[in-house]
Parts: sequence; C-alpha cells; structure tokens
Amino acid sequence: MAVNLAISIKANEPAMPIALIHDGCLSKVEPIHSMLFSHQIDATTTNGFEQKLNVYDLTPFDKTLYLDVDTVLLFNKSLFGLIASFTTQFEIANRGYNGHSDWMETNEWLNCSSECIYFEKSEKIKELFDHAKRFYKENTLVNRKIGGQQPDEPSFAYAISKTELELSLIPFYPCFWEGQENKYKSDQEIKEQYTLLSMGGKRVSNRLQQLYDRINKHYSGKLTMKGYKHQQKADVMKERRII
Repeated sequence: MAVNLAISIKANEPAMPIALIHDGCLSKVEPIHSMLFSHQIDATTTNGFEQKLNVYDLTPFDKTLYLDVDTVLLFNKSLFGLIASFTTQFEIANRGYNGHSDWMETNEWLNCSSECIYFEKSEKIKELFDHAKRFYKENTLVNRKIGGQQPDEPSFAYAISKTELELSLIPFYPCFWEGQENKYKSDQEIKEQYTLLSMGGKRVSNRLQQLYDRINKHYSGKLTMKGYKHQQKADVMKERRII
C-alpha cells in the first residue's frame, strides 16, 4: 500500500519528496518502485503504532506530513495545498474535543486520528513527541488494542494536553475513513470533501474497495507504473481479524 500511496502523490506532485519508514517491505515489490522514495528509513520497532511516535526522530525533513500507508490521494488533490493551509507547527486529524475516545473509558483530551499528522522541527514539537513516547510506555488508561498492540492516538492526545499546544484545525478531517462516518457518503461526496481516502480498519466495504482500486488504476496508468489492488487486512494479517 505504500507503493500505491507514493504513486498517487507523485502523479499529482512529482516534486514532492517521500520518505518511507519500512521493515524491508520494498524487497517484495518491483525494483522500479524504490525510485518513488527519496529516503528509505529502517523501522526501529515492529510495533507500527509505537513507530509512529518516533517519526520526529527519523524524518529527514524540517517540515513533515506523515501519512498512514493505507491512505491514497484522491483525484486532483494537493498535499502542498494541504500543507499551505496549516498555521501552526503541529496538526493532526481529529474529531474535536467531544468527550469521547475509542480507546479509553472517559476522555477530555482531543479525539485524535493519527492517519495524517503535520509537524515542524522545533523544541516544542520535540517535547510533544517525547511526552507521547513516555505515555505510550507507562500509561495504564488505554483499555482497547488493535492487533494486540496499544494504539498511538491516546499518546498524541495526552502530549497535546501536556504541552498545552493549540491546534488551528479542530475538528480536522483530511481523510475519509469509513469507520468514522455515521452516515453514507457517495463516491462524489468523498472526492469533493476530502483530500485522502483511508482504508483503515480490518475490513472496508466492497464499494470503498472498488473506489480505492479505481483511484489506484488511474494513477498507475498516469505514471505507467504497476500498482497493487487492495486486500482486506483481516484476510492477510492474522492479528487484524478482530479489529
């Protein structure tokens, strides 16, 4: 899926550099796909959620837009444009301060969705990531796991509260994620209202899978480069058969 995301980015914005944090997955794709990535960085842990908390230390960029690899850029959308809309040093996809958390019983922190994170290098943002890493290792509040692992969102929410960081975009929905939506949205509404499509969760609907594959086919054709059809996580990852 990292290849598909990179293809969608390069098809829209060829000049955008892409760094991939990986565990050797590029050995499983065609050699030409390595050319999509300006930087290839070895993962520091096999826990993908914990890995996300380390991106500040690993990024080669002063300004970074982190994206989960199970996202894809929608038609005619601009990541440069999305970045230009930010007015603070840190932004994260979120559903606001709504008193709800998917991962804890009660929560007055920001309800984060970490498939999209923007940050700039600074002492303040380093402090935020350091708080998040400590919370992840030490907390006993998170009572729900994904594939046997603690999700990273509560750690980011805690760190934002701890550092008293003010975000400019609350709520912030750059990605359409079917699991978050409480009402049906047509393919056209998704294309118009969002920048990215997320395939998060153990399964997505057949309709969303078909939309992802159409997008992937369009961008792969534009670059004349092979893409990969979507596979349900529950079918290929035994640890994702529950959530």
